[in-house]
Formats: sequence, C-alpha cells, structure tokens
Amino acid sequence: MTITTRMLAFLPRDAGALDRPEVAAGFIAWGARNGLKPLVLRPCLVLADAEPLAAAGGELTIWNVDAGKRAGLRATWQDPATFGWSAIHDHATARFDVYNVLRVGPDGLRLESDRVGLKPIHVAEVPAGTLVANYVLDLLSLMPDLAAEPDPVAVQEFLSFGYPIGPRTLHAGVKRTPCGAVLRWQPGGRLDVTTERRVRAIRADPGHAVMHAARMIRDTIRDEVARRCQGVGVVHLALTGGFDSRFMLGICQDLGLQVRAVTYGNRLHREVAVARRLARMAGIQHEVIPYSTTGVRDSLDINSREVEAASDLVFGVAHLLRSAVPPGGLMLNGFIGGLLCGSNLTRWTKGAHLGSYEQALEIAVGVHGLRPDAALDAWFGQGVDTSAIRDDMARALVTEGEPYQALMLWDIEMRQRRHLGPHFRLLGTHWDVSIPFADDRSFDAHLSLPRALLDNRAIVRHVLRLFYPRLAALPHAEETASILPGPVEHLRAAARGLLARVPGFWRLDLRNSRKVSVATRLRIASVREIWQVSMHQLMRDRRLLLRRMEAAFPAARRLYGMAAPAFDPAPLQGLGPREFSRVLALFEYAAAVDARLAGKA
Repeated sequence: MTITTRMLAFLPRDAGALDRPEVAAGFIAWGARNGLKPLVLRPCLVLADAEPLAAAGGELTIWNVDAGKRAGLRATWQDPATFGWSAIHDHATARFDVYNVLRVGPDGLRLESDRVGLKPIHVAEVPAGTLVANYVLDLLSLMPDLAAEPDPVAVQEFLSFGYPIGPRTLHAGVKRTPCGAVLRWQPGGRLDVTTERRVRAIRADPGHAVMHAARMIRDTIRDEVARRCQGVGVVHLALTGGFDSRFMLGICQDLGLQVRAVTYGNRLHREVAVARRLARMAGIQHEVIPYSTTGVRDSLDINSREVEAASDLVFGVAHLLRSAVPPGGLMLNGFIGGLLCGSNLTRWTKGAHLGSYEQALEIAVGVHGLRPDAALDAWFGQGVDTSAIRDDMARALVTEGEPYQALMLWDIEMRQRRHLGPHFRLLGTHWDVSIPFADDRSFDAHLSLPRALLDNRAIVRHVLRLFYPRLAALPHAEETASILPGPVEHLRAAARGLLARVPGFWRLDLRNSRKVSVATRLRIASVREIWQVSMHQLMRDRRLLLRRMEAAFPAARRLYGMAAPAFDPAPLQGLGPREFSRVLALFEYAAAVDARLAGKA
C-alpha cells in the first residue's frame, strides 16, 4: 500500500500505448517537474506524491488523503488492503473521512471515495485515453489544451451561487465526479463511472418515539466519535455556539476523552461568548483564534492552489490554520450535522409541507436565486440562458424517498459539498479533520427520522435535553432562550429583552466599511453577521484587490473568453461583498492557471 495526498492517473485507450517509451517518459518527466513520482507503470500510469510501500499479489492499494491525515496517521492503524470494498470503506471512514481509494492491478483500476466526495476527483478525456486527478491545475499543466475552452454555464453558475453545479467545472473538458462515484477501468477500454455509493433516501419511520429517536442519534454519533478518536491523546474540537459542536462535546465527555476546544472569532462575539461558557462548563482548554485584519490578502494564494474555484473564497477558514493545534492533530468538526438535523430544511421551507419533488426543486432554486447580474453577464460575455442552470439543478435532485429528504440530499451533495467542502481541503493541509456526521450510519439514522423531528432541529434539542442537560442550559448563539433555561438564563433573557429596545445597541450597521474595525471588536448578534465581518474586510481592501484583478485581467480574458477588451471596474461597482468575492475568485484562479501553464507555479 501507499499513502498519498495528490495523484494523477492516465488510463490509455490503446492497451499498448504505454509500451511506447516516449509516452511513459513524457508523463514521468512531467511528474518529476511537478513533484509526483510514478507508482504504477502498467497497465495504466499512476503518479503521486509518495512511493509504494508494498504491492501484494500484483495489486497495489493507494490511499489518497489530505496532508493532515497523512501526518496524523497512527501506528495502530492497519491497512485493510486484502479486504473487500465494504471493509475498506468501514476502515476508511473511521480513519480518513475525506479520501480516495485506488486499487490498481493487471486487470485494471478501481477508484472509490468518501460517500460525500469531499476529496475531489476530476476526469478529462484526451485523444490517447482518460486523465484522472485530484487537482484541475495538474490536468491543465499536463494538457494545456483543456484550458482553451471554458464552460459558460459553469461560469454563470459560479457568479450566481459561488460554485458550479453537478459535474461541471469552469472548463468544458474537465468534469468532477459526482457523490458516491465508483470509477472502473479495464485495459483497452473506457472509464466507466457509476453512482452506486451515492447516499440514498430511506423510508422514514413516522412511528419514531422521541426517546428512541434521540437515543438512536446519540448512540450513532457517539460510536462514530469513539471510532475516530481511538488511540488519540488530545482531541481538538471546533467549538461554536451552536448545537452540533456541543453535542460532540457531550459525547467526548461521555467517552472520557481529553478535549481542547478551538473557536474562530473575536472575544466579544456572541458565538465566541457562548463557546467560552461551554468550555468553562466542561472544564476544558479553549483557544480563541481572532479574525485577521489581512485575512483576505493572506489567503488568496492558498485559495487558488487548494480550492481551484470549486467554490468562492473561503478566506475566513484559512485563518484557522494559525491555531496552535499541531500538524496532524485530530480536529473534530460538526460538518453537515446541522442540516441532517433539519436546520436548513426549516429555514428554507419555513415549516411548509413539501408534497412533490417539483416543490423541492422550486425551493432549491429559490434558495440559490437565478438572478445573474446583467452587467457582469455582459462583461464576461457568457449570455447563458437560466433554463440551462435550472436543468442542472433538476438533474442533481434525488427523486426518491420523501421530497423533504430529496431537499436534504440536494443540500449535502451540492451546496455543502461544493460550497463548504473546500473548507476541508484548506484545513486538511494542516490537521487531521474528522467528520463524525458524514458516515453511512449517521446518514441512515437521520434520514429515517420523520419530518416532525427535523423541524426547527427538534431532534438535536431532544438529545441535549435528555442526555446533556447542563449543555442544554446555555442558549444557541443565534437564539435568546436555551433548551432548558435556569433562573440565571431567565434573568439574562429579560435583560437582553430590555437592552434590545435601545436602538442599535446589539446590531451595528456593517454596510459602512469604515465601521468594520469597530465591528470586529464588539459583540455581533448573529453568527451570520460574524461572517459578514470577513466579507466587509474584503470590501475594505477593495482598492488593493481591484489592482490585483486588473493585473489578472489578461489571464481571465483568455480563460473565460471575456468580451471586454480592457479592464473596466464599472460592472463591479454595484456588487455586494459576496458577489465581489466570486468575481475575485474567478480572476485569482485565472491568474493561477496562467502561472501554472507558464511553469511559474
């Protein structure tokens, strides 16, 4: 077996292609220039950033994980290379969470990934065969012609949503494999891609008693945390003021784990204030990582390198890498826990009944909002009909199970995977990030719940109320009342009610970028406004970023086929922070592509 963090495979259409010395030599020479070594030479070519440790029976198993996972690999872990695929995934979810597994032998190649597909795989058809790689930039560097044709629908989707939908990338000739993809290839044949590992909706049980359902969810997540933390000395927990991280905090206490909490924000943010009280209540160490005043500028390069315009800028998360958590340290994260417990379902449907998949699609469309900016559309020269984007969304919607389950799975497979998934690519460069909610058992347990237990996150409230009453005594950072309020909480709620009557006491007007330096030092009422602070830091640096965009304009014009002959910031004047960040991400990515093709990166 071997452990890698980055790989590229060439699957020849002609079984004898690799017998020609110049073909293999060309790939190997490119790999040497780009930090990749040959792991497999026959019947296909696999390059990666590691060397093989063993190959039993002519078959090599390659574990492709994040750098933080490889750094944190424990000596007690055993490679199940001789096991079946079911056992392989059982081991991998307990240890890696975000991964690809490749098996290569005389009979061909098979590649499978984590269920959500957080470790991306990109596929490109070339005249001699098929290329498969983690990074789009690797594909473009190897085959520059792939950068010649943009995907105008993907560009418009990125401008509208912050990410391309479904298999699209910004390049017409490069596709991303879907959730649950299984790739099979045999010598002399074409690559076959199926979605047999896709998360499936299961029949919800309307007879779930509250106590039974709460215990089922608690036991499922506790088992997953126990599996992931086995043999770990110190467990680092991404602690927020919400429900998911405090749920895992309670589980860690149940298991007797040594926990150290990490929270991102400023000392007086409500999110941070609640996390600090939770940490004091649990008696654990707590590190607060303040926002960076230069977070946007500092993280542009790592965004272009790791995120590759799969999502808009995630510069706020990049600053977390400054934590004192050691390289390879285990970091528990509550990713997708909230949506599995119904948070977005309640927010999007506003409690309304979903009677059909068409209604679910309408809600997904409404959440994203098909509102392309006319000035930007003319600037980029795309002219995309929004019906093409709507068709992409319809094809991505699961049409099985209940309509509310289809909407939840849409959220996981599209919005969470494409928009929030890149967070783990950044954090995974340093930490061993573990995601207990992203497991088959967790999906099955949560999807078996009736709608009534998901509205307003009822199930996690019941879990905290029944099993972790002390943690339930503190309110959610976005709420004023706790699940189990005590006398002190009643008094605090009353005081907040009185203070809320004072105009502007809790909430600052963040639309004025000159107030950002003050806003980052005062309490903000909502976690959403905490992230708005980062967005307004971006607007504060607007002049500097416009200069960067002007320098990157020739590259963007070539990559996207922009109609504008010269850089004109006029179409950007009316954009808000989020829309501006998306255009900035497209320009930064174009500059990264240009530098890579020129051999400068």
